Amino acid sequence: MHFPGAQTYGSLDASGRPIPSRVQGERCIDFFVARGAQLHNVHNCVETLGDHYMIAGHVTTSACSSPPMWRAKPTTRCPKPETVTGAQWAQQQRAHWMQLCTPEDQGDTEAEWQWFNAQAEEAMRRAYRAASQVIPDPPQRRPKGSTFSRVGADTLGAQSRSGTSFRLRKWLKLQGRLREAQRQMIRADVGPHLWSNIRARWPSSLRPLVAVDTVDTALVLVAEAIEEHQAAKRLEAIHRWQQQLARRGKEAIRWLKGTSSRVAVVRRAEGASWHTAAHHAESLSMIKTYWSSIWNRQLVDPARAVEAWARHGHSARFQGELAALWTPVKLHQQACTMGASAAGPDGWSGDEIRTWPREAWNHFAVLLDRWVRRGSFPCAWQELRQIHIPKDEPELDDGSVDVQNMRPISVMSALWRCVSSCIAKDDRVRGRHILGHLACGYEKGMPLASLDYTKCFDHVNPSLVLAILQRAGFPKPLVLMLEHVWNQRRVLELNNFVGEIVQVTSSIPQGDGLSPMALNVLLSAASLRVFLDDRAFVAPPQLLHLLMLQWEEWSAVLGLGVIGAQCKNGARLLCVPEELFLNTLR
Repeated sequence: MHFPGAQTYGSLDASGRPIPSRVQGERCIDFFVARGAQLHNVHNCVETLGDHYMIAGHVTTSACSSPPMWRAKPTTRCPKPETVTGAQWAQQQRAHWMQLCTPEDQGDTEAEWQWFNAQAEEAMRRAYRAASQVIPDPPQRRPKGSTFSRVGADTLGAQSRSGTSFRLRKWLKLQGRLREAQRQMIRADVGPHLWSNIRARWPSSLRPLVAVDTVDTALVLVAEAIEEHQAAKRLEAIHRWQQQLARRGKEAIRWLKGTSSRVAVVRRAEGASWHTAAHHAESLSMIKTYWSSIWNRQLVDPARAVEAWARHGHSARFQGELAALWTPVKLHQQACTMGASAAGPDGWSGDEIRTWPREAWNHFAVLLDRWVRRGSFPCAWQELRQIHIPKDEPELDDGSVDVQNMRPISVMSALWRCVSSCIAKDDRVRGRHILGHLACGYEKGMPLASLDYTKCFDHVNPSLVLAILQRAGFPKPLVLMLEHVWNQRRVLELNNFVGEIVQVTSSIPQGDGLSPMALNVLLSAASLRVFLDDRAFVAPPQLLHLLMLQWEEWSAVLGLGVIGAQCKNGARLLCVPEELFLNTLR
């Protein structure tokens, strides 16, 4: 067993030799291993634990207290209960939306955004009440659709972290009060305050308390309710697991590997050695420092890049009405495909918005038309969660992962993802004669070359790509929309802990539905056959070197790094012989 930088401490005699740690033993097999701390006066106690002596000592450490840890302030999660059908759940929400009128246009985007989110949350609460379900409000909650805020991790309480429902907690408290009343009745000393609490908290879903003749009967009713609730939760968990397996095979692989809830500690290189974070706050600080080196890089001259693109790129004017891109029907259809999407900082997940009825999207489409006309969009669309998960297995000695090997996952507002995906899917926006050769084929007799840019989206300057999109014929209102959204406020997240919000204006988010299309337009002048950050083309072997030089030149102009032979900080080159390629296809 080897722990770099750690020391062992055991009980020693006067000559410095280890003292046996077992009763009538001959070896010291019980000792301390410490890193970042020192132990003094380590000795065996007279007391034993089994046939082992207990060991005592004094600990000295420079890290007397760790910095405060933060979590995102939660919103109420509103999934459809397992006991309710999808049609029933949508119908209960529909009843709320049908009695509403979209507010008059007062020119206030934020007020309209807050109104819509408040109504969407109220519609789901109404559906919960209609299904006789308790609304699972977490402590310290904030409204759906609100901007990100954080609270101390210790203020959320164990219930929020463990996943125990607050309804069950309510049942258990009532059960405890009834048992206390039973105990006091034996002593003939039942306080009026206790009975007042029991009457006030008696659930309406049970038989009225006045019809319950004894405390024993009340305890039986509460115990049955607790058992029914726990059985329903078990069934819900099983169904949720089955849905995850049906949607994504990766969930099963992660579970089988035991990595679905893996906790990572971050380390960074310091010369020839490594420094491992002592706590999550330091890990988040390392992550912020690493990504700041990318976000604060020297940017290329956008005017030169736009001029170079204009010489070789193609333009296509958008034909049609913009409102046709996000009709209620299209928004509803797109939302129905987002069942596995995680919640962004605004609190809405794909599992929630996919249950909204068409009437909700009618209101949203009206508001979206207004925002596009006035060029003003919700602040919540600028926020995103940047969640970090390990690319590689942690080191065996300390469970740490190199900060460069933490994969960033961007999660934006679910409503913005729905809108941007609707826009990106429309052929008129993509311009088929600009991006009509997205599929890279294999031509017989030609080697295949593939280039893979490192952190490609993170090196794309939003100002540059927006200028190129406008030159390519992208509608001006949509450019303004992206200009707003890509002025990002990122929440760095690790193991459910969060850091401060970071302003990012030099990278486009990979989790945006329009980012892949924007990247393809950016590179369309350099290649007609592209796929996101993987550049692929076919050419005779004697031309590969020339094409590589051309890609290096374009990479420098667009700020995507230099393609090097060492495959570092740029793109990787892979030449596949015909025979190997055909065998791979078989």
